[in-house]
Amino acid sequence: VIAKAIHHYGNSREDIEWTHTRLQVAVFLSAVVNQFLVYPLYYAGTRMANDVITSSNSRERQFNGIFDVYRKTLKSDGIAGVYRGFNIMIPKIALLRAVTAVSKPWQQFLLHHFQGSVLGRAVVNTLYASCRSMVVHPLDTVSRRMMMTSGAVKYRHSLHAITCIFYNEGVKSFYSGAKAQILKLAVYQVYGLCLRYVVGVLRRKNTGDK
Repeated sequence: VIAKAIHHYGNSREDIEWTHTRLQVAVFLSAVVNQFLVYPLYYAGTRMANDVITSSNSRERQFNGIFDVYRKTLKSDGIAGVYRGFNIMIPKIALLRAVTAVSKPWQQFLLHHFQGSVLGRAVVNTLYASCRSMVVHPLDTVSRRMMMTSGAVKYRHSLHAITCIFYNEGVKSFYSGAKAQILKLAVYQVYGLCLRYVVGVLRRKNTGDK
């Protein structure tokens, strides 16, 4: 919605020359604003997911729901606690935009090569999405670690978190959950293929009825 609003604003301003650089900056800013708006939900989901995993007895859980997450976090850390780790998301967005810009021509080339193969195009999209996700995954890990320390601050800032993780746990810890992320991207592609197949069948059926 934000990206569409910026696009609409740009089209309405005939006095502004939308160069490639200005367009990329606008897209980047829209992504940052979007991340800022949804980050509290991402934070609550992360805290509740880890709360369920680490507690075998529901009575021992730290949180009783999403509103309880916000209430306890705001009480202990204030609004900064809800956005703990958000600053690392800004370079993540910038890095993701840069990687996408560099890899997109090659992706388009391979997609053109597999133009006649739906499965081939899905595999290409999955591989490129996985590669882009793995580039920024360490920043996601740092962000999640920062979230988990709200209420009991362990890291002073993002750079301190990166240093602690690197020296205490090694590089491998930055990619915790990477396999699940790749599997999720593959499931999205399978879902897209199934949806496309169902839509194609329905269209053929409607065409045959007419």
